[in-house]
Amino acid sequence: MNNENCKKLSVSVIIPNYNSENYLYECLDSIILENEYLPQEIIIVDDASTDGSFEIARKYQQKYPETVKVRKLEKNCGAALARLEGVKISACDLILFIDADDKISDNAIYLACQKIDKEDIVLFDMYKLNNGDTYKAVNIDNILFPIRGTEACKLTFGGWKIHSTGLIKKDIILKAYHKVNNFSFYNVDEVVTRYVIYEAKQITFCKQSKYFYRTNLNSSGHKNINNIVPELEISIKLDDLIDEFGYIDTEKGIKKWVQASVIGKYFYSLKIGQKLNDSLQKKVIDKIRTYKIIFFIRNLSRGNFKNDFLTIVKLFLLRRKV
Repeated sequence: MNNENCKKLSVSVIIPNYNSENYLYECLDSIILENEYLPQEIIIVDDASTDGSFEIARKYQQKYPETVKVRKLEKNCGAALARLEGVKISACDLILFIDADDKISDNAIYLACQKIDKEDIVLFDMYKLNNGDTYKAVNIDNILFPIRGTEACKLTFGGWKIHSTGLIKKDIILKAYHKVNNFSFYNVDEVVTRYVIYEAKQITFCKQSKYFYRTNLNSSGHKNINNIVPELEISIKLDDLIDEFGYIDTEKGIKKWVQASVIGKYFYSLKIGQKLNDSLQKKVIDKIRTYKIIFFIRNLSRGNFKNDFLTIVKLFLLRRKV
């Protein structure tokens, strides 16, 4: 089915697009073609692309004028803010985010809609596409659904054991974005996603709805091992989140994991000679002063800093500074 005469679902699909001309056709076709139901609207937010993807979006808008909307940002803001722009102009109470280089299975939206009752989020089954191969990305089959958001969020620390890809109630997304006051740091999506999960009263899973994603090595989120500063910033923010969510006393393993991440990345920055700005340097030192030294000496001795006496001395010196 490839026209707009089919039944409509009260769902807004929001697609942040940045230079995805090689995949945007496939992404849009997976939503529109061979589906018995269409979402009420597909909002493509172009994040100041410099390739031909904006023109592709306009072609689909012309072909499906009742369904496809296109919004072009004047400057590149990143996927998180592009998604928020789409949410602000959306007409539906249910939102599905799809990246422009990803796709979904046939009737995925319709099948997930059948699961909506008291749930704030209905998760899709997530797969990764890599050089023609498809394999499970985040395996959530063994999670006992439905699950409260406060419990589900714990599964995002120490490695992602749950995700947030699927149908999400609009008010949950807006609450999550309202809690983020800085969108300039690296991978702010990690913070927004955790807030979305945490704010959900109940989350369920639709295994029949599949989401296929690609890792775009040319995207702004691609990690650079020679620039540890952005990853250090996100580790500090995650440490703050754990405190905010109240996971300190009952989830000591989670707290230790994120503290180890902060201190490990900080000493890696020293090792490669990367200078931190004064604000970030102060944040790191303030964090380290609150950490339990014995745990980190033990942790360092098992990692990349084995027998690195100088590193351990620096750790004690940081603690002693006034």
